[in-house]
Amino acid sequence: MDGYGSLNPVLEITVHGCSKLKNMSFFTKQHPYVWLDYVGMEFRTTTHKEGGNNPTYNQKYYFRLIEDVDQLDVHVYSKNSVATDTFIGSGRVYLQRVLSVGYDETAWPIVDKHKKFAGEVKLSMAILQSEARITRIAPSAPPLMNDTESVEDVGLPMFTNALGNISVEKLLEKLGLFLITKALEYIGLRS
Repeated sequence: MDGYGSLNPVLEITVHGCSKLKNMSFFTKQHPYVWLDYVGMEFRTTTHKEGGNNPTYNQKYYFRLIEDVDQLDVHVYSKNSVATDTFIGSGRVYLQRVLSVGYDETAWPIVDKHKKFAGEVKLSMAILQSEARITRIAPSAPPLMNDTESVEDVGLPMFTNALGNISVEKLLEKLGLFLITKALEYIGLRS
C-alpha cells in the first residue's frame, strides 16, 4: 500500500491461540496470555487458566494501520498469582502479506530470552474495507470492571459497541476520566 490517503485502513487481528509453548511452570499448568504491541498500542488477550502449552483465545482486535509501519511484536507470558508474570517468549509479526493480499493466517514463532524456540502464536489478519464489521475495539487501557472482576477475568482490553457509535478518542477520554475518578476514590480524595 503506497500511502493510505486521508483515512488509514483498519487491520483486524484474531489471536487464535498458541502451540508448543515452552513450559515455564514446574508444579502446575501455566496460565498463558498473549500481548500484542503495534507502535505503542498494546493489546492483551485474557489469561487462559491452565492453558498449558496449547492455549486458545479466538479474540479479535482492531486498529488503524500507520503508514510505513509493517510489523508488530508479540509477547507471551504466564500469569502468576504470587510473583511477577513469567516471560515465555516473544517474536515479530510481519504485515507485508496482509498489506499486499488483504489476508494472512500464520503461526508465528516466538523465542525465549536465550533466543531458543519457545512456541508459536497463531494469528489471522485481514484488512477491513468497511468499519461496519467492527464490534469491539481495543484501546491500550483496561476495560471498566465491577468490584468482583479481576483483569484476567475480563481480559485486556475489550469494549463492545453497546457504548454506541463512539470514536476511540472519545472512548479513551471517558476511560481516562473514569480511571482518574477511581484513583482519587482509592487514595481517599473523593467519595
